[in-house]
Amino acid sequence: MDKNHLNLWLVATVFLVLFAPVISNQVVNAQIGILPPQPPTGLSATTVSSSQINLSWTAPANNGGSAITGYKIERSTDGVTFTTIVANSASTSTTYSDTGLDASTAYTYRVSAINLIDTSSPSNTASATTSSGAGSTISLYTNTANVGTGVRVTGTNFSPRSQITLAYDGTPYVSNSTN
Repeated sequence: MDKNHLNLWLVATVFLVLFAPVISNQVVNAQIGILPPQPPTGLSATTVSSSQINLSWTAPANNGGSAITGYKIERSTDGVTFTTIVANSASTSTTYSDTGLDASTAYTYRVSAINLIDTSSPSNTASATTSSGAGSTISLYTNTANVGTGVRVTGTNFSPRSQITLAYDGTPYVSNSTN
């Protein structure tokens, strides 16, 4: 073997050693028809409380030829920069409860499907805002001098025109607030 052939042989050998596993996996996967899945659809976000938002979505119509093995879930507070909160759920469940959130904060989510080969592109985004956490409170004060003749109701954090229902011996009495 002359010097030129030896150099060509060395270059070819190095190329095959370095790149053959990558090329082989791509060729094999393409030949057996396994591709990344399509993204999930119909993502929705629902506020549950001041610290929890529930997500639900529909599994992709095309799993890429390999069963979905989990979902990647991402969250954002600006709708632009997303942080992964679940790298791989390792579950086929299409719901997730995000807990431990800050009150009165808007969150945007997106979800990607994972199969044996790869992760899909992200789903549509869905947003929800946690509630304020300041709940309505009611205090009842009875007239102790003439028991049963009067009740004073006071409260905070009620919505305008909120309704309070009182009942006496099972008969409701309805009064709308004037605030």
